[in-house]
Amino acid sequence: MILSDDRLNKTIGLVTSVTGIGQITALHLTVFTSFFAKYDNPKQLACYCGVVPFEYTSGSSINRKS
Repeated sequence: MILSDDRLNKTIGLVTSVTGIGQITALHLTVFTSFFAKYDNPKQLACYCGVVPFEYTSGSSINRKS
């Protein structure tokens, strides 16, 4: 099915060229982001994927190492 659509085939090929990204992950990312058109910049996509580390701080944890 991927091979039958030129745009999808090219996009999946580009995404799977990233180390650690397989065909299923690439397909999910492509579909759920509408060919990566939902996000204006890479930071937004990284946040969507959950790969951006955020520092957790609250009133009692300010003095602890993050």
